[in-house]
Amino acid sequence: MKIKKSIFLLLFAIILLSFSGCSENSQLHQKLIIQGIGIESIENEYVLTVQALDFKNPSKEDKPSTKILEIRGNSLLNALENISKQTSLTPVYSQNMIIILSESIVKNSGVNNFIDFFIRHFEARPKVKICVVKDRASEYLKIKSEDNKVLTAKDIHDLIPSSLNSDVLHFVSNLKSGLSNSYLSWINIEDKNGLKQVHLKGVGILLEDNLVKFIEKDEALAFMVLKSVPNFGTFVVENKNLGKIICLLEKSDVKTNVNLEEGKTPKYKINLNLEISVFSMSDKLEFDFEEEIKNSIGEEFSKKITALCSEVIGNFLGQGVDVFDFGKILKNSYPKYFKKIDGDWKSHLKNCKYEVVSKVNVIITGKEPI
Repeated sequence: MKIKKSIFLLLFAIILLSFSGCSENSQLHQKLIIQGIGIESIENEYVLTVQALDFKNPSKEDKPSTKILEIRGNSLLNALENISKQTSLTPVYSQNMIIILSESIVKNSGVNNFIDFFIRHFEARPKVKICVVKDRASEYLKIKSEDNKVLTAKDIHDLIPSSLNSDVLHFVSNLKSGLSNSYLSWINIEDKNGLKQVHLKGVGILLEDNLVKFIEKDEALAFMVLKSVPNFGTFVVENKNLGKIICLLEKSDVKTNVNLEEGKTPKYKINLNLEISVFSMSDKLEFDFEEEIKNSIGEEFSKKITALCSEVIGNFLGQGVDVFDFGKILKNSYPKYFKKIDGDWKSHLKNCKYEVVSKVNVIITGKEPI
């Protein structure tokens, strides 16, 4: 009897689970699965572009269609509430992957006016990636790919390296800390042979909750190195024997320590442990790459990247901008000293000293002439 009773209970549980699954599938067709949100401000209104999966109107059997919505409201929350009114579907935010902010709304309105929704909503995910664009945010969620399909929010999400920490969790943490400045990955659209493509361009820097500066090219390269973000772009170094050498940063491991010098002046030592690949040069070589040649390339690269990183750090410190967590490092290393200057940290930041040291390992992947 006990065996029969156990079998009956097991069958009953399976039946309940089956009904539960059917119910869940039914509910799915009443929901709009949000994948990406673009936010901008036009004529004092919040204009949101939403890319979502629509299971109610599938593109193929068992495959949801990608729906693009443009909604407006006098606040972010009001605009989001209008999704249901416009579609008769319930928006689900637990699958959202990307938030795209227009320059105007971050520069003029400030992010504190709308960021709370992405922190406090019960479906909000802290690892949602967040970025800024110079043009309209809506354009990025409407771009068509080569096969005339809409570029997905996941495609844009994957452009932003996780190691850059351009996500809601890190962005808001810096915003609320009072020590480190927040920053956003900066993406842009490039037209190549009539086809629009999205690229990671650089970084947007905030002061308080307003965008104040974009950095790109060499400055952005140095920023990525200091943030341990590889494969952002190529570096060109010159050698009297080898000509111009194109290098790609494969790995970046950065360790920053701080010491208090005499007179209580913080001095930071930034140790860069880098690995680069060399894949082209201007002068064709007719011999194999010996260790001496690798060392020569490593030395040239080390000089350039050390000087570049030092310049970028100096520029930020001179402006009282802390994007490399110097305040947090100092607070953890010398809490008593930091307590005395906590209220005026950004002023003290300008007087901090620093030294950049790099160690470079070189990998040769090719020797084709440029």
